[in-house]
Amino acid sequence: MPNCQYVYLEVMGCILVNIFFIKHVVPKLCHQILKKQFDDLTQKKRNKINLHAAILLYTSVASGVSVYVLLSDTHTFHERLWKYSDVALCNLAMAVGFSVADIYVRLTWELKLCPSMYIHNIFAVAILGYVALIHETMLYFASVRIFTAISVPFFAVRIILQELGKKNYVLWSVSLGEIFVYFYFRIILIPFHYYVVLYEADPQQMDYLVFWGWLVGGVTLDVIYLYWFGKLLMTFWSLGTSQKVEKNREKLK
Repeated sequence: MPNCQYVYLEVMGCILVNIFFIKHVVPKLCHQILKKQFDDLTQKKRNKINLHAAILLYTSVASGVSVYVLLSDTHTFHERLWKYSDVALCNLAMAVGFSVADIYVRLTWELKLCPSMYIHNIFAVAILGYVALIHETMLYFASVRIFTAISVPFFAVRIILQELGKKNYVLWSVSLGEIFVYFYFRIILIPFHYYVVLYEADPQQMDYLVFWGWLVGGVTLDVIYLYWFGKLLMTFWSLGTSQKVEKNREKLK
């Protein structure tokens, strides 16, 4: 087991870096890119755009790093349970740090927070993060989990466009791409998690906390994934309905 104090310091550093990035760096980037359109918005809308722009940037980078780990650390692929990877470990620490920073910023900026979903998400990230970081196990699969965040940039773009007042057909198009990516990179990969945990892992050869941590944490995350996929389908349907209504109104004019 590695030095726990070092791991805790690494995660705390990631939390502080992400808070600074979200609250101070991203707002300047959004102001430079959107300019007057950004300044005309209310403070609450600007904060929401800032947060989702940060989510867009972070998840894009994190997914890219995960692809690098999965393609370059080939030894990790063959030893999915125990093989060590410095890059995967740092990427996971940053994921835990960003999750905590996300909650902190939402609370300080008084943005809408879905208590049950976010509590479950933090619970799952905490369990998987503890098991992977402290016990240095299943870092390959942690990279797979982080890679599935490749669908999140679509969600962030949709929220940003919505706050900027873009039309429904634009939001509908982005949602279509989000559904496709979400399904193929999150929903389809769910069985792989349980194959690795239940068939490749031997609970008698590892700490029970590690085995049950990955099992319970995985179930929690997958419940959240399925819940959000259902919400995404409902959003896609409502945007499509609104788009049809707008077209009918234009025809009547």
